[in-house]
Amino acid sequence: AGQLHLSGSNQKPQSLITDHSPEVHPPVCSYVERLKREEDREAEGQRTLDRSSYHHAIAALENTSEEEEEDTEMEEEEEEARSGFQRPVVETESVFRPSDFGSRLLPPENKPLEKSVLKRAKELLLSHNHQSIARHLLMADCQVARI
Repeated sequence: AGQLHLSGSNQKPQSLITDHSPEVHPPVCSYVERLKREEDREAEGQRTLDRSSYHHAIAALENTSEEEEEDTEMEEEEEEARSGFQRPVVETESVFRPSDFGSRLLPPENKPLEKSVLKRAKELLLSHNHQSIARHLLMADCQVARI
C-alpha cells in the first residue's frame, strides 16, 4: 500500500485501503495481542477447513462404487505381497575385480595389488589386535597431516 501526500498541505499522510486487504485491523498495541489475533484467525480457518473436508469425505463415500472397492482390495493384496519377506540373494561369484577398476586419479601404469598379496595383507590385519592397527593408522594419518 502506498501513501498519499497532498502537496502544499500540512496534513499527515493517509494510507490507502486496497482490494488486496479484505479487512483492516486497528494498530496492534503489543506483540502478544498480534499473536493472539493470528491464532484466532488460524483457528477459524481450521474449523472451516475441517467442516469442508468432512463434507468432501461424505460425498466421496457416497460416490464410491463397488468396482472401486474391489480395485482397492486388489491393490492392498498386491502391496502385502510386495512388502512380504524376501529371501536374500547369495552371490556365488565375487564382484571384487581390482583389475577392472578405473580411476581418473590413478594413472594406467599404477596397477592394483595382486589377489594373493591382498589376501596375505588381509590375513595379517585380521591376525593382529584391531585396536593396535587402528592406532597405527591414526598415527600415520597424523604424520601425513603434520599434527
